[in-house]
Amino acid sequence: MNSRETWYPELGVSIAHLPPVLPEWRDSTVACLAAGHPAYQRDLIASLDSPKVTLVDTIKMFIDENPAELRETMRLADFVTLNESEARELAKLPSIARAGRSLVGDGVKTVIIKLGEFGAALISDGEYFVAPGFPLEEVVDPTGAGDSFAGAFVGYLDSVNQVTPGEIRRAMIYGSTVASFQVEGFGPSRLLTLTREEVEARYRRFRELTHFEVDG
Repeated sequence: MNSRETWYPELGVSIAHLPPVLPEWRDSTVACLAAGHPAYQRDLIASLDSPKVTLVDTIKMFIDENPAELRETMRLADFVTLNESEARELAKLPSIARAGRSLVGDGVKTVIIKLGEFGAALISDGEYFVAPGFPLEEVVDPTGAGDSFAGAFVGYLDSVNQVTPGEIRRAMIYGSTVASFQVEGFGPSRLLTLTREEVEARYRRFRELTHFEVDG
């Protein structure tokens, strides 16, 4: 469930159909950009008036074929999401921690490395935080877990008054929470029935599972 093998990408209409941001969307406070050509992602970010949070995702195809352009785009975003194999390939380093630090050293503001069932690691200048994966006993379909994480992550940050390190950490837990629901059904089926009450209950459970106090 934690490994993947890319045989070939089939982008279909996404190759030629690159819709611009509509005028009524230019004041959007959040941009969560799924994998696409890095130049197009830069155009989308530039089209927004003053976004509070921007997040860019990518895939192996663009790491292989457009690494320089991808790095330029990644430097523009507030957050960049990669899975662990993509982070290692782009940074050319085997260690997740070193790969993240290398990307931050190259000008990326904050890197989020997705670790499958083990959660995600956030790395920025002076910050390293790991959000665990929720301990599910049965996984139906892991497809889309990373996208669900990213959507919940930026959605939470859009709901707060100020994006602080503490709120970013809470956003990581909300991301892992929603991703844990995503894998409980095929495709997006579980998210279509998900309620805010379920999300909040599992978020509280997350806090219980990770909370500890130091004696003395």
